Amino acid sequence: LRVTPAGVVTTIAGAQDELFARTLDGPVASARFSDPTWLSVGPSGRIVVTEPSANAVRLVTPQGFVTTLAGGDGAGFADGPAASARFNLPSGLAVAADGSLYVADRWNDAIRRISPAGVVTTIVPSLSGAHPVGVAVSRAGAVFAAFVDGRGNRTIDSLGPAGEMTFLYSTSANSSAMAADATGNVLIESGGILAIASDKTTRLLATGTNAAALAVDGSGTIFFASATRVGKLDEAGQVKALAGSDGQPGDQDGSGLDARFRSITALTIDSAGKLYVADGKRIRRIAGDGTVSTVIDLANLDGVDPLTRSIPALTWSGGALYATIQNAVIRVSPVN
Repeated sequence: LRVTPAGVVTTIAGAQDELFARTLDGPVASARFSDPTWLSVGPSGRIVVTEPSANAVRLVTPQGFVTTLAGGDGAGFADGPAASARFNLPSGLAVAADGSLYVADRWNDAIRRISPAGVVTTIVPSLSGAHPVGVAVSRAGAVFAAFVDGRGNRTIDSLGPAGEMTFLYSTSANSSAMAADATGNVLIESGGILAIASDKTTRLLATGTNAAALAVDGSGTIFFASATRVGKLDEAGQVKALAGSDGQPGDQDGSGLDARFRSITALTIDSAGKLYVADGKRIRRIAGDGTVSTVIDLANLDGVDPLTRSIPALTWSGGALYATIQNAVIRVSPVN
């Protein structure tokens, strides 16, 4: 447990100070992770994490125990109960309202579903040469997946309840940003923020966004982040800059456009509408007036290895931030 001026940082499971990765189930105090990447936190407090290097999907229970939910024990391609199912570089992760997990199983070229009972099924069969890189689920339950081919072209597809796949859109834009809005559209970066409906209708909502991350709040407002800038779309669909500036990296806190970001990798929104971004080894907060403050700088914490990599995933749930970093899962409870 570490207390900083901006928040309380708790290592939920794993070890931030261990540079060399290993996978070990058990109580959170002794459990270990192998480069955890994507994560999702459910309303019941269950934390689900993908470990691409271990070919596993891991679970941290509210009771403080880490288990391998599915996969592990080497790369493979097998459906069935968690103990026998196998993955090959599980990547993107999304949770549906019924508790089902959708996983982009990259090197198996497939989308996998893990039921609330822990049974793994392949809902999109292997697609030769098309690697899934992301998955998103709308509040209405619509499931979307992004695939990339060997030339870098991306396709966006919708997935039906029986696993049927419908092609929606193709783009050469080099961005993995994707989110689902409340009306059932999927949002991507393609020369700007593009909304794609299930009937394949597309609307270019804004240009010049260069989004590396997208998020939608409860009222439907769309927020985006490039590597060094954060903005939103106002009611008229106009881009409103909130903080930072494209092409001007830095670490400065402060007011709106005077603040600087180093390399934003993830974006999330709390219940009060405040934005949080993963910026290198920092978690930064953006208030409603655009003021930027650093919640936590992991590089400056005692006991954290100086070679710690950037934060790959960040989400808000139940009054706290959750993130993966190095070989650990952490929780940050902001003080104000």
